[in-house]
Amino acid sequence: MSLFHWLFRWLTGASAGYDCLCLEILMDYSEPIRKRGLDSLGLAAIRWTKIDENLLSTSERYNTFRGILVALHYAKILSAHDETRAELFSRTDEAVEQCILSEGKTSIDFKPWNLCIRDPVDIVGDFTTPIWPWKVVDSEPIEECDPSFAPVGYPKTYVETLKVGPKSRSAPGGFWSYLDMPMGGERVLAPASVLLAITTLSRELDDQNRQVLAILLGYVNRYYGSPNHVSLASEAKAVATAMQAILSAGRTVIK
Repeated sequence: MSLFHWLFRWLTGASAGYDCLCLEILMDYSEPIRKRGLDSLGLAAIRWTKIDENLLSTSERYNTFRGILVALHYAKILSAHDETRAELFSRTDEAVEQCILSEGKTSIDFKPWNLCIRDPVDIVGDFTTPIWPWKVVDSEPIEECDPSFAPVGYPKTYVETLKVGPKSRSAPGGFWSYLDMPMGGERVLAPASVLLAITTLSRELDDQNRQVLAILLGYVNRYYGSPNHVSLASEAKAVATAMQAILSAGRTVIK
């Protein structure tokens, strides 16, 4: 690893603390790119890996930390991508509100979301492509994709790692995360990765814990108040504040 790469990882939280849990979001967007339209969906897979088996020894702890990591990923993408920030903020607000109103009986689902791709030099022309929905599959079809067949939308994997360590001013909850994401396609893949993480975890939880996940995400939005107030590297503080708000309100964490 080069000194520059090591320094970058240290500045973004990859070197401090210790790794606890890993979320991999595998995305193959080659078909929508090839068809240049709305009649096809990207393929995605979600993979969780327990790194600290002792810390995640019970289902209560495992699901709690999964919820924290999903919320961190949401807030991180929210802060890093200004083009889709307001829309992602609004759509998440709407989705979690519906889940909370149903008391967790409905999963956290998002309405279709399309992005207009402009061609500044008018070579191929403008076209509209979907950010949401995606088709969730097992990881094998994505991992076995031939890169020569899909050079543009070739599968990319976002890896969000939950880190645990001493509490600090920037991480008052004693947890933060490091995102390893390949370059290319961020306008679609970054917001899509958030929706994929939220919806898949939501569907794995029972009603009560699904509602708590929705409340956690809602409190993250309340921490910011508006997409205009979202700032870089604020995700650990936002999620820690949201977790404290849940506990102060007398609600249990995700079990």
